[in-house]
Amino acid sequence: ANVRLQVIPAVMPSTFEAARDAAHRCKGAYALGTHPLYVHQVPAEAARLLEQALERWQGDPRLVAIGEIGLDHFVPELQDEASRALQERLYAQQLDLAARWQLPVLAICIAAFAICTSELIIAGLLVILGSSLSAEVWAVYLSFIGALMVWGWHELSFLTGASAGPRRGPADRRLSGV
Repeated sequence: ANVRLQVIPAVMPSTFEAARDAAHRCKGAYALGTHPLYVHQVPAEAARLLEQALERWQGDPRLVAIGEIGLDHFVPELQDEASRALQERLYAQQLDLAARWQLPVLAICIAAFAICTSELIIAGLLVILGSSLSAEVWAVYLSFIGALMVWGWHELSFLTGASAGPRRGPADRRLSGV
């Protein structure tokens, strides 16, 4: 299978320590976050607990990501407005922490594509805007990365039908270009 590294995701604050311990035992890595399936089982301060864990273990080379986080609007118990709002708030808070701590994100997005990807385009545009304030070489690279994020959003939106709709057939023959 050629597996080089196993990443063990914690699914809520009460599992942070267990995920870390397991990663150290198996010489793997771990990610910290609250999975959307558990938003009703975590305390209101789940994001603060994540930040505290990041502070406590910031020098640990086995801590490699924030995750598994995201949105799940498919599970019936999570489809009401209050559950969706709770998921979206916690997702945004965890994305902010990932940006602040410069950690990648392990994310899922189930039946909530438009919301998940809106974060991608906003992040891309902010990166471009922020890097435009400098003429340094790093700013050019950062702008390019921001442009890739926006392009990625555009491609994902088109390919999934989120921006173009689900129709994939050929256009009407009577239509013509300019």
